[in-house]
Amino acid sequence: MVLWRKHLFRVPVVSKGLFMEKLNSILNRILEYSLMFLLASLVILVFTQVVFRIFERSFIWIEELGRYLFVWLVFLGSAFAVNKGAHLGIDILISRLPDRKRRRATLALSGLLILFFGILLYYSVKVYPVWSRKTSAALRIPMSLVFLSLPVSLVLKIIHLISRFFRSEVAR
Repeated sequence: MVLWRKHLFRVPVVSKGLFMEKLNSILNRILEYSLMFLLASLVILVFTQVVFRIFERSFIWIEELGRYLFVWLVFLGSAFAVNKGAHLGIDILISRLPDRKRRRATLALSGLLILFFGILLYYSVKVYPVWSRKTSAALRIPMSLVFLSLPVSLVLKIIHLISRFFRSEVAR
């Protein structure tokens, strides 16, 4: 799809919306499979831990790994929810607005969310060197692998919100 700028010279420009849609689609598919893998792994680990506790055996590393998988599941799941627009929200005011104002309010809220996630991303990256010096108790893995879930999910949320912005601009 080629859009024309309304300038003196009519230069074809490839739509940014198409690129963002393609990127969003690819990331969404990767995210879906990652969430399925994390959830299946978590279920297997918890089931294994329950079975071993019945036989009065317990593994600390299973509990710790389950906790870290759950952290990744929550943060990636929240990014998936942002993409689907499935987050909880109070839209009593926005739902009463006319279509045009509702669209503007939604875009303004998306912009505020991008700003908020950007600030969180900046500070999470700034604190990352502190996280990289710590290791987990049982598994002895760097805690930076666990805390990496926050910046990764924030980047995904920002990409999903930007994609939604381009989607709404094209639909207008």
